[in-house]
Amino acid sequence: MTTPSSSNASAAKVPFPPMTFGKAALLRAFGSLYTAFFSVLISVVTAILVDGVVGLTVSAWRILKLNHQALIKLSSSVLRTWFSIFMGHLEHFGRLTIVLTGDAFHPNESALVVCNHRSWADTVVIYSLARQVRMHGDVKFLAKRSLLVFPVYGFAGWVLDVVIFIKRQSTSAGRRLNRMFSSLTDPRRRQAPYWLISYLEGTRFTHAKRQNAVEFAKKRDLKVLEEVLQPRTKGFISTVHALRTNAQAVYDITIGYTQSENGDMDPTFKQMYLTPARKDRVIHVHQRRIPLSDLPQDDEELKNWVYRLYEQKDELLKAFRTNGCFAARPMRWNRMTWGYWMQCQAIVYGAFGITIYTVYTLFSFAR
Repeated sequence: MTTPSSSNASAAKVPFPPMTFGKAALLRAFGSLYTAFFSVLISVVTAILVDGVVGLTVSAWRILKLNHQALIKLSSSVLRTWFSIFMGHLEHFGRLTIVLTGDAFHPNESALVVCNHRSWADTVVIYSLARQVRMHGDVKFLAKRSLLVFPVYGFAGWVLDVVIFIKRQSTSAGRRLNRMFSSLTDPRRRQAPYWLISYLEGTRFTHAKRQNAVEFAKKRDLKVLEEVLQPRTKGFISTVHALRTNAQAVYDITIGYTQSENGDMDPTFKQMYLTPARKDRVIHVHQRRIPLSDLPQDDEELKNWVYRLYEQKDELLKAFRTNGCFAARPMRWNRMTWGYWMQCQAIVYGAFGITIYTVYTLFSFAR
């Protein structure tokens, strides 16, 4: 569980000696080779273990209608171990460092998570926050159906029930959402908490998209927002009504990225993933825990509540641009330990080796 600490606030200000051109080039070359090897290997492992072995296991489990609670625990354990390999890579080699302020999140608590959306790095941040309370194997997403065909990971997300793929403006979207909600609220899920992530802006923030959001706000007499897009309220309202008896809180996450000298968002996901760093790549996060019971019951009041929430996010981010940090109670963020990271790798790659050996033995026997 996260605890108050002021150490993170000072961590981002530690000076580092300048790196020579040759050393920087060598480090980038090493990082590129390592990351290429890591990416190929983890993709092959995912394709065989998750899409193959785990996919067949989960499918058979569902067809035979075996113990539902055990299936959920299996999926959660697989995801927690597998995602830890990625997070360890990003936190140690990419030097992802989170300066965290706000409220503590609770372990073993089901929550609806709303977050501003700027980059692929947003999802990395959310998984790192979930890992602080050992919930990174229980994160769920809503996503566009087109992502289902994303190589390897689209099918893995569907098999392990991480992602529900929906078509926007589809007549079947409501039915698919209802099926997802019934899965999350199934009484057999007791003591199987989850985080359901919803990017209410519907897309990543860009200045071009902001112009569309400005026009939308003016047409509906809403406050014009500068740092976030206008939230989409219909899906949020349906989700809240469906989860009132099952989830305990709304986790309101606001992510603040600094800007590089050329005005780009810093750090980017590409930087963290592809190049090792000598110093921390800092991302600021402000988080709030809002009891779900505190949200309005009426749809119109709930819609206005969401608009006010994003107006508050906008003000937070404008202050962040000025001050370089969020002015709130500091919290402790813990980097993944080397020991735990190596343990997860031993489990995943050990299972991969056993699978390859078993398939090879069966193939040899069949011949």
